[in-house]
Amino acid sequence: MKIPENFLCILTRAFILFGVFVLVSCATPRQQTGTSAGRAASSDESKLPWRETEGISAQSWQEKQQQNLALLADDPAHPDAHAILADMYFKQLILAASPAFKRWAHYHSEKALKAKPNDLVVRTSHYRLLYTLVRLEGEPAALNQLREFYSTLPESMRNGLFPPSLAFYLYQSEQVHKDSDKNLRAEHRPILLQALKEQPGNALIHVQLSRYYFDSRQIDLAFAVLHQALRLEPTSPQVLLAMAEAYRNLAQRDECIYDHLDEIKRSTQFYKQLLSQPSVEAQVHWGLMVNYAHLGLAPLSIREGEQAIGPQATALNRWGFATFLMYQGQAKRAEELFLSASAEIPKTPSRALVEHYLLLGQWRKAALAFTAYISAAEQPGITDLLLASMIQAESQDKTITLSSLWRTEKKALYFNEFDEALAKYWRGELNEQAFAGHVKSTCQQATFEFYVGYSNLLNNQVAKAKASFEKAKAHPQPMNFEVQMATQFLRGLLDSRAPNK
Repeated sequence: MKIPENFLCILTRAFILFGVFVLVSCATPRQQTGTSAGRAASSDESKLPWRETEGISAQSWQEKQQQNLALLADDPAHPDAHAILADMYFKQLILAASPAFKRWAHYHSEKALKAKPNDLVVRTSHYRLLYTLVRLEGEPAALNQLREFYSTLPESMRNGLFPPSLAFYLYQSEQVHKDSDKNLRAEHRPILLQALKEQPGNALIHVQLSRYYFDSRQIDLAFAVLHQALRLEPTSPQVLLAMAEAYRNLAQRDECIYDHLDEIKRSTQFYKQLLSQPSVEAQVHWGLMVNYAHLGLAPLSIREGEQAIGPQATALNRWGFATFLMYQGQAKRAEELFLSASAEIPKTPSRALVEHYLLLGQWRKAALAFTAYISAAEQPGITDLLLASMIQAESQDKTITLSSLWRTEKKALYFNEFDEALAKYWRGELNEQAFAGHVKSTCQQATFEFYVGYSNLLNNQVAKAKASFEKAKAHPQPMNFEVQMATQFLRGLLDSRAPNK
């Protein structure tokens, strides 16, 4: 059984969402007429809702703002003052969904550009602002303005910037993830191909196009595009991270990650290249934690997990880290993280805490954790039902019944042919040999060995149970629950059973 995929991936990039505002023209933001209007404009600008950024205090930020506003009071066309204010407001725009910051950033950027039309820094800053507005809002008018401005830039300068179509693609992509709009997804490929036409040598566009193909299940084409990105920029952190994630995700796409350890090893090599970067993203440490855990390198996995989970880690991330710790001999630390995280999570995100208590032979605690898990489970599987049966059988507590554990109206689902065969075997509709014919992967083989062993144990065939548990234990699958559970039975849970069992 593989770990749920939502805990094998972390730190997907988050973007601040803004409301849709009308893009202002190159003129001064609309105000009242007359001298009082000038004072109103100045007052409006000086009271913009500042938020802390880059470690600058509110006082320092406001002093810098007032200094540049004073320069403009003496010289309304002062190019440096306009450029500085535009940059200050742009950074605030990224932090806060404020139409006022958008309006004033655009106004001062236009003024700086008018004063220094050929200044490369000013032109780059203006393009950055227009690009960001398209990226955040996706307005066609803003996209047209961005494309028009992009076409006026020298080719050498264009090659150092992200092209307009990429901004629009990223906006559209975010809408798909937000609204699951399949019609928008269908538009992605032509947008990305247009971006490639604008900049055929841009490796990051290739990365985005590869993600589109991955999402479309065109795996070979996706890797071909991604390797082209690697050829274009072999040392780019973004490209290396994309390669690492792609190979790890490829291994996770299959039901059994242990049939794809070559992909995990390739992913690990790309992650390791990123460790030499001056600043290493938590996503890199998390990816290495996952890979090392599946490769059986527990100390390295724990080390990387500690790097990935900082003091401000979310409850969901702490739960995920605890999931890995419990398979690596860190039971106490895992339980602490599970319990602290569960207090902050509305719904139990996985049955990891149930498995934690089962691996420790703490059946009563497992029962409590199971009822919390199953009531929140969107799609309980047949193995959930079998775990409930195990908890009931092993707890020696008559108050624990299947009905007390299975506190949900949902029936156990079959996720594949093997699950259905497992259910039939458990009901006595398939014998062991017929059940074995449905095994299609090494993970299923380990699950098969465990449940055959536990069935024998329930039937007081202890020698057969031990033989099956030994076979399950022999599978080199450190993150497989059934492999670990078989190991725990062999370590003493068999000896501690009640005499009448």
